[in-house]
Amino acid sequence: MSKARGPGLVGRAVRGAIAGAVGLAAMDLLLYSRYRRGGGKDPLLRWEFAGGVLGWADASAPGQLGQKVERAVTRREPPDRWARTTTNVVHWATGIGWAAQYGALAGRSSSHPVLRGLVLGPVVWLSGYVILRRTRPDWPRPIKLGAIWTPIAAILAVWCGILTVVGFGWMQVAAGGYGDTKEKIIGVSVLVIGILLFLFRRIVQDKESPHWREDVPTMPDAREMALLQEEMRPA
Repeated sequence: MSKARGPGLVGRAVRGAIAGAVGLAAMDLLLYSRYRRGGGKDPLLRWEFAGGVLGWADASAPGQLGQKVERAVTRREPPDRWARTTTNVVHWATGIGWAAQYGALAGRSSSHPVLRGLVLGPVVWLSGYVILRRTRPDWPRPIKLGAIWTPIAAILAVWCGILTVVGFGWMQVAAGGYGDTKEKIIGVSVLVIGILLFLFRRIVQDKESPHWREDVPTMPDAREMALLQEEMRPA
């Protein structure tokens, strides 16, 4: 008896994109509820779609990232009127894009469907924790952990990364399965293309030698500090 075929590559990507949109909306609803408890007055849709962003000075982290991309592509300073649209596009594209790629590369069938997201999620936030503790050790944050948690987070990030990216043999079964040769080729190709684009940016556009870290401020400026203090204020 032949085994039933699962959804194709495009179908898995679409399902992943839908799941990413739902997850992003759920996260935003949680953040909006905190914003309202903290005294925020904006209605949901205005808050969600960055109604208060009138220029780059008002843009959040997704908007600031989008500004850098637009500056690199157009070779000029993007106008302030792009700030709101850029913030929305980058914010939603990040969550949907992660999920669409993961859905496309995940196996056609799995006996552990929930484990996929549970393994991928820790890779993202554990690696971010390690990087920020190294680059911004004194940055204000609501929860502070001891130094011992940095190597612990690094080890866990590497382990979850192995389960997520490698996915061969028994680890593939543990992580939920990652499809056939075609899916593995696509996944490796995406990683290689990303590295090549990074090197193109560094060498051709910026005319610099490749380096993996940017100089970033170790402490927030006055505006960022005010936003952080508002965010950390108890509800």
